[in-house]
Amino acid sequence: MTFNDIFKSSFLENVTEFSLTDEQIAALQPEHAELSASRVAGIINASIDENTMKKLSGTTITAWLMNMGLIEETPDNSGTMRKLPTSEGDRIGIVEREFDGAGKRVWYAAYNAEAQQFIFDNLDAIAEFAQNASEEKEFRKEKKNLVETFINAIMQQTKKNKLYRSE
Repeated sequence: MTFNDIFKSSFLENVTEFSLTDEQIAALQPEHAELSASRVAGIINASIDENTMKKLSGTTITAWLMNMGLIEETPDNSGTMRKLPTSEGDRIGIVEREFDGAGKRVWYAAYNAEAQQFIFDNLDAIAEFAQNASEEKEFRKEKKNLVETFINAIMQQTKKNKLYRSE
């Protein structure tokens, strides 16, 4: 175990999963500008103490919206996958936008005030989704560690058997 692993695990033991009270959710105000999922998450995370609670990410918001069928992954002409609103996503205010990034046209999902409010109104469900994803990630990590430990034990036993046979 490295120093970073020890530091990270001791720090994270004191950090709770993301959640907001009903009062905190009610106080969230959408911006009139169209925002990225990361900027919407930034508005939400301004309500938490980052030293004691995990932040909500734009990636988690997008994953929840995909799970709800409001965003889908679509390949562009070059085969690059992009996340864009479905027709249901369009109805709640998720819009498709483009910008020129380093000479390359990039399409992305943006959230108008109505879509931002939809996200705010569903924060409890998004927080539950994030919690489940976090637990699933931890389970996969533990499973991977067990498999690696098992494989290492088999390899060590195999080496011992080869040494025993060669004597």
